[in-house]
Amino acid sequence: GFHINGWTPRMVLSGPIHNNKAWFLDGFDGEYRLDIIDELPSGADQSKLVRFSNLAKAQVNLTPSNIFTGSLLVNHLHSPNDGLSPFNPLPSTINTIHSTYILTAKDQMILGNKILVEFGLGATQSSDDDLSLGDEAYVVHPGYVTGNYFETSRAQAARTEAIANVFLPSFHALGRHELQFGTDDDQIIYDQSYLRNPYSIDAEDGSLLRQVTFLGSQAFSVRDFAASSYAQDRWWPSSRLLVQSGVRFDWDTMVHNALFTPRAAVSFMPSERSRTKLMAGVGLYNDATNLTLITRPLGGERLDYFYDPTGELQVGPPVETSFTLQPGLMEPRVWNWSAGIEHRFLGSIFLRTQYVQKNEADGWAYFGIGPSTPGGISGRYELTDGRWDRYDAIEATMRRRFKGGHTILFSYVRSRAWSNAVLDFDLENPVFAQQAGGPLAWDAPNRLLSWGLLPLWKGFDLAYTADARTGFPFSEFNQDQQLVSSPNSRRFPAYFSMNAALERRISLFGFNWEVRAGSDDLTGRHNPFVVDNNINSPQFLTYSSLQGRTLQAQIRFLGRK
Repeated sequence: GFHINGWTPRMVLSGPIHNNKAWFLDGFDGEYRLDIIDELPSGADQSKLVRFSNLAKAQVNLTPSNIFTGSLLVNHLHSPNDGLSPFNPLPSTINTIHSTYILTAKDQMILGNKILVEFGLGATQSSDDDLSLGDEAYVVHPGYVTGNYFETSRAQAARTEAIANVFLPSFHALGRHELQFGTDDDQIIYDQSYLRNPYSIDAEDGSLLRQVTFLGSQAFSVRDFAASSYAQDRWWPSSRLLVQSGVRFDWDTMVHNALFTPRAAVSFMPSERSRTKLMAGVGLYNDATNLTLITRPLGGERLDYFYDPTGELQVGPPVETSFTLQPGLMEPRVWNWSAGIEHRFLGSIFLRTQYVQKNEADGWAYFGIGPSTPGGISGRYELTDGRWDRYDAIEATMRRRFKGGHTILFSYVRSRAWSNAVLDFDLENPVFAQQAGGPLAWDAPNRLLSWGLLPLWKGFDLAYTADARTGFPFSEFNQDQQLVSSPNSRRFPAYFSMNAALERRISLFGFNWEVRAGSDDLTGRHNPFVVDNNINSPQFLTYSSLQGRTLQAQIRFLGRK
């Protein structure tokens, strides 16, 4: 039937508080979405999501050389039946509530000799609640689940941040230089709690295969302090050559490793009137400490009781799943480098090609510790820095600019994303397997993307997007929740989506408006987002989709200008 699939209201207000002294801005962005799963019965086939974000910002010119800025950002998301699919019916979904509040203050001042200095403070408070819908026994069957999800989790995080940056005036030394340097200090508090109920795994005939229970602490709190600083130089030896170089220092209380990460980039034009630009860059990077991985040993333990084919007799002792940390963990390090060329043809046609490679070493992943008996099952995992990832991509992009702000773009990317450790073990995941390599979950070797805003007739424009790519990979499991074959050895069907709309600007009631009407998923492809990956399920390799052809309408108020 007819229903509102999505509604995204947006509004921005800004103006002076005091002429030439103070200004304000308030921006609101909301979303309502209703997804209907055709394979589920009426009345139990709807998943709703409500989200809103509001940014309030004010700026005050204390003096002509001193500007103070403050802001408050509020984000909230509520999805009362998150995870609904043909394989995860309404009672087994979770009530998801996520909220974030970010308060900032920044003071910028110009000191003598045109030195720009800025100081800033920020405070972030976030909460993530994933709530079970009841206490009905949760049972995993081949291809589907029944009952209420076995876990309720609540997480709160607080982050306090202080920054300081200095921008020096440009000076000449074998060319023009612009120097800047700064620091960033962060205090992080992370609280997590769980309420877990036992659940069972059944065979296709209904006999009990496994009973799962949980032990140990299900609540913890951790603190981390991180400090970083950087220095950067932008150097123009000539008007055709730009060299950027920098170095960053990072340290935190979790790992205690002091990291120095250099990086550099070059942009070069062969001549003053050249339509060609050459670009290259290389850098060493590291991510912030992953608290989700490093705190996993604090979340308790799991016991799995296995049963014979009748489902009545227990086979062997229970298998304990637990997590530990490798002493002296190294921080993950990523070497990125890229090289490319961009050329401008006649008619404002731009062609850009580039190659990108990312190599991560000392990455964090949990690896299994072998069983105590030959042929046995082990649920003991240790977080080590033995993971490495590699991403290679070559990209070609062509865009054409027309008069009146019209543009058309085509982009093709050929890529490969691979890791020697793609499995993510945790207490919620009943899989027993050894860590193994394969494509990363977001690996899509081929992707073609195009979008544009093109003029039609009598003031009408055509806006469109088209996205075609290889399907994402997934793994296969059996009814014992054991990995079958290598990780991510299967793929979703190829993805294709095309959206198109007509839009026009009009004047009405003395104001300017923009109206748009069109369709999303114009071809009605219904790209799947979940799959039954249990080889013992009668519905093995059955796919389900949320996406379908929808009508789209948009009205934008543009004011008097």
